[in-house]
Amino acid sequence: MKEFMKKHDVWLRLLSLVLAFILWIIAREVDNPIRTASINDVGITITGEEELLNNYGLSVIECPETVDITVRGPINEISNSRLRSRIVATVNVADVADVAGEYTLPVRITTGSVDVEANSVSVRVLVDKVTTATVPVRVEATGVPAAGYRAGTPEPTTTKEITIEGPASELAEVAYAYGTVDVGGSTSTFTNECRITLYNDAGEPITGTHVSSQTDTVTVRVPIYPVESIPLAVTLADGDTLTSEQVDVNIDPQTISLLGDQNTLAGITEINLGTIDLDTVRTDVPIEMEIPLPDGVRLDEG
Repeated sequence: MKEFMKKHDVWLRLLSLVLAFILWIIAREVDNPIRTASINDVGITITGEEELLNNYGLSVIECPETVDITVRGPINEISNSRLRSRIVATVNVADVADVAGEYTLPVRITTGSVDVEANSVSVRVLVDKVTTATVPVRVEATGVPAAGYRAGTPEPTTTKEITIEGPASELAEVAYAYGTVDVGGSTSTFTNECRITLYNDAGEPITGTHVSSQTDTVTVRVPIYPVESIPLAVTLADGDTLTSEQVDVNIDPQTISLLGDQNTLAGITEINLGTIDLDTVRTDVPIEMEIPLPDGVRLDEG
């Protein structure tokens, strides 16, 4: 028996080591079992953007900022509060094809622990050529000025067009930038900031795109005109058979409403339509005449 033990001592020692290792594994599994856990909103880092731009002239237009992952490992590791800070999620866009579009790319995840594994996940990434364009600014007045006043057309003063930037395919949809300014109760010309929104040709606001503009507000001057009621008149030139004392004149309309500068309107007492040669008139046959307007004033609508 002693000879047997001496002869097989090495093998017994090795067997002891194996049994000890197995017992250690079993004990570890009992004390620190393998579990899985979900970790949400892990920040994503994009790499390869410079190569994508240099090689194909494309840029990343849209990519999720975070990703949800599942990790698997010893419970003391996955329950460690510092595990989240060690996890790194990256998406490499350098190898995207040279065609604009949407791609499904893998997310490379490192957990910072050899004992913790993460599941495979992927995200959708939109790439396109980024360019710029200019579109006109349109501003309309809303509301009603004070009684006796009318609002003129709002005039952008800082810029009449803006520069927009984004994917070429989406820039083509933008027709103009539009905004409104309230003139309710106004009695004089004023300047105000106006927020603008991008619109398409159909007059619909553009939403959910990746187009951005250099500014979202413009300064607008809104002219407010006093409305003056001015009488109309004509000059009658006596003819061979008729004189001004022999005819009655009815002007329709008798007055008109004018908009314009206060000082200009203050100097207008009436507007003379011109001279009528009484030798050319016929009884009850109307004569149409144009209304001559002084510089700086215009007819109110209607």
